[in-house]
Amino acid sequence: MKQYKSRNEVPENEKWDLTHIFKNMKAVELKINNLKKELKELSKQVGFAENSNALQNFLDQYFIFQEEVLSLELYSFLKLDEDATNQESLKLKGKIDNFGNEIEINLAFVIPTLMRISKNKWKQFQKENKNLIKYNNWLMQLQHEKEHSLNAKTEELISRLTQTMNSYEDICDTLIDSELDYGYIEGEPLTSSNYRKWIMNENRDIRKKTSEQYFEVLKKHKNTFASLYYNYLKNFNEIAKIRHYKNSQEAALKGSNINEKIIDQLIKTTKDNIKPFHNYLELRKEVLQLDLLHPYDLTIPLAKSKKEYTIEETKEIILKSLSILGEEYTSIIKTAFEDNWIDFANYKGKKSGAYCAHIYNYHPNILMTYNGDLDSISTIIHELGHAANAMLSKKNPSYESNTDMFLVEIASLTNEFLLSDYILKNSEDKQEQLAAIYNNLHLIKNNLFTCIYDAELENDIHNNIFEDNYISAEFLQENMLKHKQEILGNHVVHGENSSVGWTVRTHYFRPFYLFKYATSVCIAASVASKIINKEESFINKYLDFLASGSKKWPLEILSDLGISLETDQVYVDAIKYFDELVNQFRNIYKEVNE
Repeated sequence: MKQYKSRNEVPENEKWDLTHIFKNMKAVELKINNLKKELKELSKQVGFAENSNALQNFLDQYFIFQEEVLSLELYSFLKLDEDATNQESLKLKGKIDNFGNEIEINLAFVIPTLMRISKNKWKQFQKENKNLIKYNNWLMQLQHEKEHSLNAKTEELISRLTQTMNSYEDICDTLIDSELDYGYIEGEPLTSSNYRKWIMNENRDIRKKTSEQYFEVLKKHKNTFASLYYNYLKNFNEIAKIRHYKNSQEAALKGSNINEKIIDQLIKTTKDNIKPFHNYLELRKEVLQLDLLHPYDLTIPLAKSKKEYTIEETKEIILKSLSILGEEYTSIIKTAFEDNWIDFANYKGKKSGAYCAHIYNYHPNILMTYNGDLDSISTIIHELGHAANAMLSKKNPSYESNTDMFLVEIASLTNEFLLSDYILKNSEDKQEQLAAIYNNLHLIKNNLFTCIYDAELENDIHNNIFEDNYISAEFLQENMLKHKQEILGNHVVHGENSSVGWTVRTHYFRPFYLFKYATSVCIAASVASKIINKEESFINKYLDFLASGSKKWPLEILSDLGISLETDQVYVDAIKYFDELVNQFRNIYKEVNE
């Protein structure tokens, strides 16, 4: 797909349409002014839990207000991600962030007040006012962290002192996406958006040059990135201490009722079963005809379809891949393409990577960079998994509609496995079959094995900061290299650039999120297998899973799906499947190249 110089050049059919949120800036200003008035009224209701009617009244208003605020936050960051250099978008983001801080300060009394409602008092309120029953599950989950809630004055103080915490990630993104100059590759500006395209190039010299140029620039700014990470995570850990969590892992996971031992079990099981991954690295050496691999040799696909796909062709492939899930599901996918939910274009200033953003009252929007290849199709079907999950979750009220972050990647990764299965079954071309097998290998390699060394580095970071140790660029480099070597063994030669990958790992601004990719890919492999094999009534169970929102705790929702994380079986099964894929790939590859 064409690389544009700026967003102004991009045709409308390659851009998302955000007018469903706000038509123009005048509408945004009107919404801000109205919400400021509502905030003023809500902030007066300090005694909202004194009786059942006042409590119901307040909660009804509060949730409507929160959804309206989210529409402002969503719009402001989507506009900024369109173009990080746009001054109007930067001003809007700052204005909305400031309003968000104002809300936190003025409504700091809400959570402590709700936490103080005793079980007996809550039962009494529900008897007096049946309209409160709908909030029962939500309140019980909220009070799960009751022991870590502080009084209203302390909560307000924390809100005031943490007003700028989001700015650390914003600065990081601005540096990576718009301010750093990575030079040119083959006459084209190298950007964070098109880095992926060049690092996957078949020409090894181009991959090497791309890696060197990109990471040389990042390395020059490593101390800045390290300082941003340290200061953000220092704040996170200090708040964890103030709230009396035993460590930052507990602070990040207790809201999902997840025991941090799950991380330890995941890491241990993967490292104890690392041989299949080393078998994969041997396969990579065979296919690339290399004695040793460098980091830039780990990104090139071992098999790639030579086809280029239009957006319309991509739509058709995705719909056919997901047709097994039924009409309700595929109708969401059709609408995403037809109503411009997706931003496809590539130009400097646009946020790199891909995501799906959504809130309750509006349809999702997807940002990605479309290159017309199978990898782009895989990216879109992944993000559409999030979109469909979000839309199906709307069957719940807003306060129970959000899929927990521990489960959120399952829908997206399941879609990628279904895409590969469709291609494998419907192509007679051995090269396309290899590409489909490789896609599944890539999924597990990236989301399990790679995430393991990232998860270990994250543990190191948090454990040291919690013990009041400073985290420097050198610490991050040394520990990233150590954990990479433990996973990759002696199959990969690590240069200095191999140790600075953490500079672009902005997931660290969402503590202990990366390990969820690893648990999710293992679960998704199991889910996809059951769907493909048409296990009795499983598809209906899966659609119920997607629509479950937050009505139950994550592990309970998984149990309804027939999956348990109380043992390591789901991890062992995923690694075994990975090994089978390696052998399957090797056999077909030999047939093709005999």
